[in-house]
Amino acid sequence: MKITTALLWLTLIGGVAKIGVSGETSSLAYPTTASAVVQDYCMDDANGAGLSSRTIEKAFRFTTWKDGPGWDTAVLISKYCLSTVNQKKKAATVEVVYTVIGNLTPNELEEKRHDEKVIFDLVRKNGQWKIDRPQIPPHISVQTAVKHLEDLAQDDPERSQQIQKTIDTIKAIR
Repeated sequence: MKITTALLWLTLIGGVAKIGVSGETSSLAYPTTASAVVQDYCMDDANGAGLSSRTIEKAFRFTTWKDGPGWDTAVLISKYCLSTVNQKKKAATVEVVYTVIGNLTPNELEEKRHDEKVIFDLVRKNGQWKIDRPQIPPHISVQTAVKHLEDLAQDDPERSQQIQKTIDTIKAIR
C-alpha cells in the first residue's frame, strides 16, 4: 500500500508519535527520487528497521552498504522532516531534521532534547538512488521504542524490571 505524503511526515498527535499507520511500511515500489528514498528510509528507521538483524534488510535496501555496526543505543525522536534537497544527475543530498528526545538503551533514557540535522549523501546505482552516507544509529519513535522494550523485557526476565522503568520514563515524557 502506498502511503500518502501527508502520512509520511512523522507527527505528534495527542502526545503519541505516529508514523503513517501502525505497522505500516513504506511503499513496495522503489522510490524514484532521492528525497523519496530518504523519506522511506527514515520512516522504516523510525518504525524500528535498524533495531534488529532480522529487520535491518528493510533499511539496507535504500543504502549502498549491506552491513553495519550493532548499535548499543538508539536515538528517541518525536518527529523528523526533510528540509533541503539538492538532486543532480548522479548525486544528491537530502537534509533531515530530527526532533530528538534523547538517547535510549534498555537500561535508561538519557533525555537530551534538541534538533539534529543529518545530511544524507545519495548516489545513483543501477538506476536507483541509494544513501551512501552517513550510517547513523537507529532513530526511533516513542511508539516503536515502547514496543521494542516491551518485547525485550519478555525475552530477558532478569532485566525486565529495569527495562520496565525505562518504558515508564518514556511514557511519562510524552
